[in-house]
Amino acid sequence: MACMPAGCRRSEPVSGGTGGDMGFAMKEQASTPSATTETVHRFYGTERVRYGASFGEMLANETARDGASRIFVVTAPEIVPSASFDQLKAVLGSRFCGFFSDIPPHVPIESVLAGVAAAREAGAQLMVTLGGGSAIDATKLISLCLAQGIGDMSGFEAYAHLAQFDPSHRPAENVDWIRSIAVPTTLSAAEFTWFAGVTDPAVGMKRVVGHPLLIPRAVLYDPRLTLGVPLPVFLASGIKAVDHAAEKIASLAAQPFSDAMSKEALRMLAHALPRVAADPKDLPARLTCQLAAWLSIAGGMSGVRNGASHAIGHMLGPHASVPHGLTSCTVLASVMRWNRPVNHERQAVISAALGRKGVDAGDAIEDLVSGLRLPTRLRDIGVPRAELTEIARKTMEDSLVCSNPRKISTAQDVLEILEMAY
Repeated sequence: MACMPAGCRRSEPVSGGTGGDMGFAMKEQASTPSATTETVHRFYGTERVRYGASFGEMLANETARDGASRIFVVTAPEIVPSASFDQLKAVLGSRFCGFFSDIPPHVPIESVLAGVAAAREAGAQLMVTLGGGSAIDATKLISLCLAQGIGDMSGFEAYAHLAQFDPSHRPAENVDWIRSIAVPTTLSAAEFTWFAGVTDPAVGMKRVVGHPLLIPRAVLYDPRLTLGVPLPVFLASGIKAVDHAAEKIASLAAQPFSDAMSKEALRMLAHALPRVAADPKDLPARLTCQLAAWLSIAGGMSGVRNGASHAIGHMLGPHASVPHGLTSCTVLASVMRWNRPVNHERQAVISAALGRKGVDAGDAIEDLVSGLRLPTRLRDIGVPRAELTEIARKTMEDSLVCSNPRKISTAQDVLEILEMAY
């Protein structure tokens, strides 16, 4: 199956004037800008990022700016019985109008529609998300459904062609969008994207949909909120942040802004993740990880796209019920090894940022993952070998196969990566 059909058209996030498909010649791989090809850096709709204080104080300050009298909370089910949730409700006081927490991993459509009904019944004017990537994506999807009257999977089709949107432009629509404030508990960095993944259980595939107004209006980072997340889950989400940064550096369309953000993200993660693994109560290290996750995703604003690791993760996750952090733990190193013939110079930048100059990037990444006592192989997370062919077929439906540094022409190419990762 060729690269260009459904996947490339269906879900291509355009973040720069030339998109993520622009490639520099090998001699320009050190992110030397072109003098003849326009590149556009776009600033998304995030208005504020707050950190350095308690989330209660930051949330009080942030919600005071809005004036909303009915604030709806979207959170993970395990957070509802926590002290953090109680504190959130106390901060909101009489403005708290309800919550929704029935959010399985990979955000199935049924969960989204249930959240829409709950938010509509509560009369939500503003939403606050307390949780990880699934909760943040669910909030975005609820916002989209409420604004556009979406009531089933087919309604997302008009928002699955991401190339139609300029994420820096706020459309002048006669629609009251319910924006959100994100209070992340993991390192997914979903709080900085204007798109979200929704899973169609009927086919076991995730679809990416977007709109410029889906991105949270503000992000609040308090490392104390991450303490309730199981340590392996938190660390694996950190490898997802490594994945964001490493694939952007590895891109043949790298840009100076993206390189700067991504290299610093890798440097910070390489130091802070092992510190958290050694001392889970190290709050400064956890905050460093949170800020690094922010930097890891920022390069997308310059139009630099991710590649095969993300494409595989989008399909491997819902197909095999694998959290996205673990897809990165088990696939990213093999993607680097498969791509090395075409971008070894770019991969050397990754190794250096991880503090492993001279080591192959695939080995440096795998060593980091194993050092955190996380799985490094698909067989370690229970993916049946017999399923690899189907996972490869589904991956060809994701647009990011088209921005992989080494050309992916057929599902057989993806299968080669999966076999290496097994």
